[in-house]
Amino acid sequence: MDCLDRYRGCLLGGAAGDALGYPVEFDRRADILQAYGPRGITDYALMDGVAQISDDTQMTLFTANALLWQLCYCGPLVRLIFRTIFREKKQ
Repeated sequence: MDCLDRYRGCLLGGAAGDALGYPVEFDRRADILQAYGPRGITDYALMDGVAQISDDTQMTLFTANALLWQLCYCGPLVRLIFRTIFREKKQ
């Protein structure tokens, strides 16, 4: 398993947990147990056959995308700029 698999697993696991808890996100524990039984919510609540995610997953994906974009596109440019600045200061 490489790093990319681990990153993917973190994102998918977070989204799956978010989707499972989405219908009860702001409910009190007692209300959840009353509605779903002693084990609580154990299955996805589907809307048109799709599990819903909250803004938590959306923000996680936006953040991951920004970090990936920075690493792939800006990282080399930022490193080049810093190398240039430090070289000029040494001279």
